[in-house]
Amino acid sequence: MRFRHLCVLLVLLGVTPSLFADGTIRYTSSVKYGPVVAAIASLSKTPMNLTLPAPTSRTMHLKNGKMQQDGGLFTGIFDSKNAQITLIDPKRKMFATASEADFVGQLLASLPARPPVPPQAQMFLESMTMTYASQKTGRTGMTLGLQTEETEMTLSLNTPLPPAMLALLPNASLRPGAPVTVLKMVIHIWYPTQTEVARVPALGEFTSFWSDETSMNADVTSLMAAMQKLLGKYPGLGSGLTAMTEDTFKNRRVMLKADVELYAPVMAQLAPIMKTQRVPDFDLTAPVIELSTEAVEISSAPLDDSVFAVPSDYRATPFADFLQGARPPVSARAGGTGGRLGPGTPSGPADAEGLERLPFL
Repeated sequence: MRFRHLCVLLVLLGVTPSLFADGTIRYTSSVKYGPVVAAIASLSKTPMNLTLPAPTSRTMHLKNGKMQQDGGLFTGIFDSKNAQITLIDPKRKMFATASEADFVGQLLASLPARPPVPPQAQMFLESMTMTYASQKTGRTGMTLGLQTEETEMTLSLNTPLPPAMLALLPNASLRPGAPVTVLKMVIHIWYPTQTEVARVPALGEFTSFWSDETSMNADVTSLMAAMQKLLGKYPGLGSGLTAMTEDTFKNRRVMLKADVELYAPVMAQLAPIMKTQRVPDFDLTAPVIELSTEAVEISSAPLDDSVFAVPSDYRATPFADFLQGARPPVSARAGGTGGRLGPGTPSGPADAEGLERLPFL
């Protein structure tokens, strides 16, 4: 499971009980490619579309213990009083509801079986480790006229380079078996200060929604069980993700801004190989990709109950059936023409890539 999908679980499980006022927060998100993407594209035999996707928007509404979130292919409704999660598909006019306790299990069950991993690949995966660190940086900022403070989280994927690759790097100062950081994700999250939370009603309501200890412990238990199932063969990966999950739930607060930077530090070690392949020069220390999300509206205006209700003409369906539409047909994707499925297409309609189309991403 990719890190992005774990983020889905983190968001979906962040449900806590009772709330007695209304609140709305709207976010916009954008993506920026780093210079490495253009360098790789210049060598690709297949043309790569480097057009940046348009900024996206998502909105969270809160009222009487229910949170509704839209902005993706689906709309999500979290009912903390009944511990239920509902996904709504406006295009197909259908919805599915699952208990909070069962949701993660059903989500995992919808993923198709994957073919066995070759022995060499298995050994490589088992050699990987993941480390996590978090700190309050002391830096402050402003979002929507509200004072914020920064927390920085770092998740690093490390692995020893294969001997064959080390042989191509005679000048590299690497010892056989020594781990190298392949990927590093740095997340800068800007939270409102306690003064702002006390001053702005909507911030106070969202903070209360995410602060219940009992629900937090239940959420962590569910997510840990899911992670153990997914990463049971790769304990080195699970340790870092477990630490990040526990930290995320322990410090659940209202986010006003987040900047995510993905780096590939291993490129500095592989620079000699890239030169032989005539990869254009680029800044090896620059992010591979950057994601930015920022609140653009915060409101305490009253919300109608219909915001948190499924339209009466929508059809209820089992959760597994609902996910059959999580991925668009081949013809709807870039370069797709329908017909025979090609490389990269799912082994089933509810594969992990399809789950990226849930509204919480």
